[in-house]
Amino acid sequence: MAAIAEPTVAKTALDLIDDRLAARNAVVLGVAQALAGGNNTVIVATTTIIGSMLAPDPALATLPISFMGAGMWMGTIPVGMLAKAYGRRFALQVG
Repeated sequence: MAAIAEPTVAKTALDLIDDRLAARNAVVLGVAQALAGGNNTVIVATTTIIGSMLAPDPALATLPISFMGAGMWMGTIPVGMLAKAYGRRFALQVG
C-alpha cells in the first residue's frame, strides 16, 4: 500500500514565498560549496608549483601542503568545541 502525501489546505502566498526563499538558499549554498571545493584544488596546485620553485630539495616541494593539511586536521576539534560553546557563527568568524 502506497500513500502520497499532499497538503490538505491550499497554499497561501506566504507558503509560496517561503518555497522561493528555500530554493534560492539551496542554489546559493550549492554555488558556494562548488566554489569552495574548486578553491582548495587551486591552492594545492599553486602551492606545489611554487614550492618546487623555492625548495632547495624537490622532496620538500609539498611540505607547505602537508602543513596545511595537518593544521586543518589539528584545528577541527578546537573549532568544534568553539561552535558548541559559542555557536557556529562565532566559530566561523574566528576561523
